[in-house]
Amino acid sequence: MVLTAAGYLIPFEKMHVWFRWIFYLNPGSYAFEALMANEFTGLKLDCIEPDYIPYGTGYPDSSSAYRGCSVLGSDENGLIDGAAYIREQYHYSHGHIWRSFGVIIGMWAFFIFLTSVGFEKLNSQGGSSVLLYKRGSQKKRTPDMEKGQQHMSQPAANTGALANTAKQSTFTWNNLDYHVPFHGEKKQLLNQVFGYVKPGNLVALMGCSGAGKTTYQMDVHEASATVREALEFSALLRQPASVPREEKLAYVDHIIDLLELSDISDALIGSTLSSTILCTIHQPSAVLFDAFDSLLLLAKGAGQDSAKVLDYFAKNGAPCEPDVNPAEHIVEVIQGNTEKKIDWVEVWNQSEERQRAMTELEALNNDRKANTQEEEDQSDFATSHWFQFKMVLRRLMIQLWRSPVSYCSLNNTMQ
Repeated sequence: MVLTAAGYLIPFEKMHVWFRWIFYLNPGSYAFEALMANEFTGLKLDCIEPDYIPYGTGYPDSSSAYRGCSVLGSDENGLIDGAAYIREQYHYSHGHIWRSFGVIIGMWAFFIFLTSVGFEKLNSQGGSSVLLYKRGSQKKRTPDMEKGQQHMSQPAANTGALANTAKQSTFTWNNLDYHVPFHGEKKQLLNQVFGYVKPGNLVALMGCSGAGKTTYQMDVHEASATVREALEFSALLRQPASVPREEKLAYVDHIIDLLELSDISDALIGSTLSSTILCTIHQPSAVLFDAFDSLLLLAKGAGQDSAKVLDYFAKNGAPCEPDVNPAEHIVEVIQGNTEKKIDWVEVWNQSEERQRAMTELEALNNDRKANTQEEEDQSDFATSHWFQFKMVLRRLMIQLWRSPVSYCSLNNTMQ
């Protein structure tokens, strides 16, 4: 649009009257006039074939008193004056050079001012990190507004649906292996890892670098999605198809309210969390370390669960000094940074704590099986392939709509 309305492809006089306002608001038109006037003023050009008339078979190539030039701005001798050409062809003038330059500077200053005012008025967050919200969402809410909207947005149907599905969940895993391609071979990141997270417990996931902490809880989110959309996408695809859509969305609302994410539910993008919390920490403070109910500790190739972790290490030859951070002590010990070298994987495999943990894990799994009346779903995925296709396609369309740069890059790649 900037180039088309600049006056070169379509001269100003040939534009439709109702489109000429674009020419006056287009900084490209002023820049083009200034460049053309600067380059063509004082320029003299000869009229050559096929621009002179008459021209063609049977007419002489030499100059003649009866031959003229079809180019605007030419004289009776076939000489084209640059200033006359841009005046007659584009209605440009040499006297408009500095006027056009001033208009461009004025537009630049106006838009800089407008941008500054917009950032100052619309962005109330300080620092270099800014939350982006989807178009049409409300960022700022007072406590009274939040309470009112929560009550209004939670109809009785959703509350009843959530009450039917709200239950304490126990997250367990056993004999978990994970391999990834690495330099043409398979590298094992997790080796026979087991553990569990009981309802109401906050479990810490710790380990030295390379032990597999990130692999244990890795997930992928679409950057252009909002916090609510990421949670809904996960809930709709990961919960069984037997659960109604209304109940899945009601549970998403419950999780957003539980984690106090209502004010950023429309922000781009957040993490998908649940009421059973498993998080990774690296060198936490003693206060933060004491806040967890239990600890899942990973060494390279193994995992262990211990409630009295300091006593466990102490009785196996690695006591923690009173003034030492427990988390730092544990990481140092399992990395082998001690005077006495100990194979902590083998110590754990032969320990009583491991046997008790395995016994409790089996008890949790057996209790879950005994209290589950519904038939176990033997399918590979929670939902059908068609439903997955529709959900992923919808998310892709939203991503392309919100990220025009990505769409242009994709279009150029396909071309």
